Order: sequence, then C-alpha cells, then structure tokens
Amino acid sequence: VGDETRQIALAERDQLDIQLNKLTHSLSGDERFNVNTSIGEGTFGRVWHVIDRDLKRSVAIKIFKGSTDNAQAVCQEEVKFVGRLDHPSIPTVYDMGVTDEGQPFLMMKLLEGESLDKIINRLRSGDAFTHQRYSFVKRADVIIQLLRVLVKSHEVGILHRDIKPENILMSSDGHLSLIDWGCAVELCDVKEQSQVCGTPLFMPPEQILGIGLSAASDLFSVGGVAYELFCLQAPAPTEGTLHEVLRAILTYEPDQVDQIHHPAQGYVPSEFYITIMRALRRDPIERPQSAQEMMIMLQRALDGHIDVVCPRTRIKSTLARFSRWIDRDPYRSVPYFYLTLSLIIL
Repeated sequence: VGDETRQIALAERDQLDIQLNKLTHSLSGDERFNVNTSIGEGTFGRVWHVIDRDLKRSVAIKIFKGSTDNAQAVCQEEVKFVGRLDHPSIPTVYDMGVTDEGQPFLMMKLLEGESLDKIINRLRSGDAFTHQRYSFVKRADVIIQLLRVLVKSHEVGILHRDIKPENILMSSDGHLSLIDWGCAVELCDVKEQSQVCGTPLFMPPEQILGIGLSAASDLFSVGGVAYELFCLQAPAPTEGTLHEVLRAILTYEPDQVDQIHHPAQGYVPSEFYITIMRALRRDPIERPQSAQEMMIMLQRALDGHIDVVCPRTRIKSTLARFSRWIDRDPYRSVPYFYLTLSLIIL
C-alpha cells in the first residue's frame, strides 16, 4: 500500500510539473509573468502563485479547466459575480486573459493564509497550539466573519453554493477570505439551474435535488462548516459511492453538537447548539432565513444571551445573567451578593 501511495504521489507531482511547464511557457512569452508554484485546485480550475513583473507584485492566477467554450463561460461568470462583490473577504480580480493554449485565466489578489480544512485537521489531531489559537469563541468568530461575507453577497442577489472548509482561508492575523466563486449563481436564476454544483458533504438537500435554492441553502453549508469546525467530525456520512453519500444526506440527522466528545477538546459548549443545528435542518423554512439572522444568533450566544434547551444551558444562562447584573452596578451588587449568601448560610 505504501509503494502504491508513493507511486500515485509521484505521478501527481509529475503531472503538476507538466502543467507548470506548460503554464510557464504560455504566460512567460511576453516576459511579464514568472510562474512560481501551484497554490491549489478547485472544481473549475487550478490556482498558481505568479510574479507579475510589470506590476512588481505577487498575484494569483486561476487557469480554468475544461473545453475552451465551457472554461470561458465559467471564467466570465466568476468575473461577473466577484466584480459585484466589493468586500475585503472576497479576492479582488485585477485582470483576465487567455493563455497561448486558449485557456482563460483570472489574475487576482494573492491571499496569504491557510485553508480552514488544514486548521480543522490540526485541531482533530490534538495540536495544542492550534487549540489555543482556535478556542470555541474564536471558532464562533470565524463563522461570524463568514456570515458577514454572505450578508453582502445575498444582499446583491448572489449565492455561493460551494461553501466548505477548503474554500475558506484564514490569514495569520485571523482574517477570513471566501474563495472559489465558480459555482455562484444569481438568486433570481436559481429556478432555472438544472446543473448540480457544489461539494456533496456540505450541500443542502434542495441543492442536491436542484430545486428551490435560497439564502437558506448557503446557510446550510455554513452550518456544515461550523459543525466540522466545532465538533471535528463531518456533518454527514462520508463512506460509500457518491450516489450513496448523496442519498444519505437527504435523510441524515447529525448528532447534536453538544453531545459530541472529542479527546482533544472535550464537549462543544451547549450555547452553540441551537445556531448550528438549526442551520442544518433539512427543511429550509426551519433554518435561519438570512445570514444576518444566523450571525445575530451566534453573537447573542457569545454575549451570554443563551437559549435554555437543557440543564447545562440553564446553568450557563443563569450565570451569564448574574455576571451582567454585577457589571451593571458592581459596587452594589457584590455587597448584596455576599449579604444574600450569608443569610442563606445562616
């Protein structure tokens, strides 16, 4: 098995080298671009780290895959959507063009950072530094940042449709970027979309069936990302063929987040239960109806306004209210507390 894995890795590396050589030849003819290395590969193309000699800066160039006509169509769609989304968490497009081999490309701002799936893998492995950096509070902040992006995109009528950890980048200072808008679609056009696009593990049932997409469809995907980020396990079955996985997702009910124990972190705090599990409801009507609503739900939990759904949340809600009472009038509340405690003891 080890030899076979090494052979596959070598074959993939050789194929990548061939692509790199072709791209270098195709883009460097005018001596403007110096192709450095591959950054990653998505559904519709591969992204490369390139030095733009004219502008004297590093950029990302996304080369679209597939036949020339299809690749050109996807490229134009992505430009159309990203160009309308003026947001610091969405990569800026600088230019577009065609390689010598006829493949369309976008030149975009090079985003520094690490994909969220790699961070989750380190959390899953029990890496102490990553757990210290990504506390549950910080993980909630990551989801809130993601929701802020969707507030903007839904506001202008655009669904992302492929929200997953691999498409989320985190910079060293904790800034989030949502990338790969190749599956994006106009909200007004969703009834006409017959092609299923996205990643099965994070797709809502209506996206799998190709019917009735709405803002709540993206929020299901956000719920799946939050579930994996908090619980360190997949939000849906991963075993079996693609057809079996898709069928399972249509009926699957994930375990409640606050009942999942991971040896590296213990149990997920109960105050995040309602937000995450509600986003993962199969019926889109039962989910939060906007990114703003889901963001408010998470922020309330962080601020100590905890919905009581179990004994744990009742205790935490009571303690949070008591803490807010102390903060409102600390010079009176503390003596009153000790006086009340003394009377109870006596």
